[in-house]
Amino acid sequence: MTPGPFVPSASVLEIRTSGPVLPLVRMPDGRLAAGFLAEDVEVNQVFGALIEARRGSRWLVEVPAGAEESYTLVLTGVGSGPFTVRVSQRYAGFPIHRQQLRGEARPGEHLFTRITQRVKGRDPGTARALEAQIDGLRAWDDPEPVAIVASPGGGRRVGTD
Repeated sequence: MTPGPFVPSASVLEIRTSGPVLPLVRMPDGRLAAGFLAEDVEVNQVFGALIEARRGSRWLVEVPAGAEESYTLVLTGVGSGPFTVRVSQRYAGFPIHRQQLRGEARPGEHLFTRITQRVKGRDPGTARALEAQIDGLRAWDDPEPVAIVASPGGGRRVGTD
């Protein structure tokens, strides 16, 4: 048997940024996220997600996207200057929707947008992405933090002493 590529979902949402911003995608349930909180802090709680830091100020986040709901893209400023965000939606590897966002970053600032998709099918693994609507960028105004990261204290396991 010939091995094939691992594909957790037929529909994928891809975020590529360039400039002084880090991308973080919060999944529709609001509990899971994939992306970057700081230049040296990666978060990947999403099965099948791909995150990648490239040389310079280029970042990639790709998440399975077979749900007809809103995904939240949060951008964190790590410097001052212009940035570009390319949002792509694919089905079975073929492009469905692309949109580019531009802005000016400031250190520590959080901007966000909602990406709402329309899909055909109920199974998130096989649903076909049809189109996406991307709201404009605006300042993060949610009372909850951008992301909550759970980590065991210092690598020690409870009850192992």
